[in-house]
Amino acid sequence: MEASGSELPLEVAEGFSKISVVDDSFCVTSPTEITVRKKYCGVLLKQRYKVLDVNGNVLFEVDGSSLDVRKKRMMRDG
Repeated sequence: MEASGSELPLEVAEGFSKISVVDDSFCVTSPTEITVRKKYCGVLLKQRYKVLDVNGNVLFEVDGSSLDVRKKRMMRDG
């Protein structure tokens, strides 16, 4: 059973240096507004994050568990 998640709009402001976490092809050169949605799924507190653009298109999805000792997360391209 999924609980409804909260939304947090974020805006990347000009003047910040580009940080390439995965690959440069995922970086943008202009200010970008995104929304991060977080949901808790099931009994094991499995967490699912969706990173959306202003049109509601999924950019990335991140899955993980609150109970995982290693705090391992899986990130997928949207």
